[in-house]
Amino acid sequence: MAVSTFRPMSAVSDFLTQPGFWWGVPAGAVLSGVITSVVTARSVRRSDERKALQEDKVLDRKEEREDQRRNEDLVFEAATEFATVCSDILMKSVDVEGVFNFLRDALNSEAGLPDPKAMEKLAFAQMRVEEAKGITTPFNKLKMVASPALLAAASRLNTSILALNQTTTQPFARQVAMKTAGDELDNFINVFRTECGREQYTSSAAQRDAMSFMATLEQQVARFVEDAKRDLRSAGFTTTPWDN
Repeated sequence: MAVSTFRPMSAVSDFLTQPGFWWGVPAGAVLSGVITSVVTARSVRRSDERKALQEDKVLDRKEEREDQRRNEDLVFEAATEFATVCSDILMKSVDVEGVFNFLRDALNSEAGLPDPKAMEKLAFAQMRVEEAKGITTPFNKLKMVASPALLAAASRLNTSILALNQTTTQPFARQVAMKTAGDELDNFINVFRTECGREQYTSSAAQRDAMSFMATLEQQVARFVEDAKRDLRSAGFTTTPWDN
């Protein structure tokens, strides 16, 4: 009994060695078809690989843009909150009721009189301390996401706000500290605007816009006065409140 032997053969060679396949089929056509199929398969595979690689690159760039946008949003939120808190502290630090009055306090001290504004001064100082404490959280949030340049500006602003808080009972020193803190707030805002690709809004530009507004306001007031004078005279009045 003969023992059959098995020899591994590729699918292509096994197909080509079938007797019925060669009947009337040119060898060149067969080889050409096989080679073309192999080349085509390899080309498709390489094309798929290049396409997959390109898709990966596009996906990576998209994720990078999304990460950058999220980081910009975080910086914007933290910087805006910090600037808002600082601005609010500056506004509330103005002694609009004149609790601290150097001349009045000097006269009362000279005459040996009790300070009539003592309790108001204490309440004012306590409020400023509580407000200054509120700057800590937004400042720390900004430290987590801000660039070194923006963080440096924020640190100067934070220090100037704390220094302002220490001059609550010193009216003259307080004016200087207020001016310094205001300048540092403007600087912080301009550093942030620069990083966001926006043009800086300088103090000279702010002064120019303020003067332009005042000039427009004066013109409007002058027109109002002239119209009011004319209306009053038309109504029979011989004088108006604006007559010299």
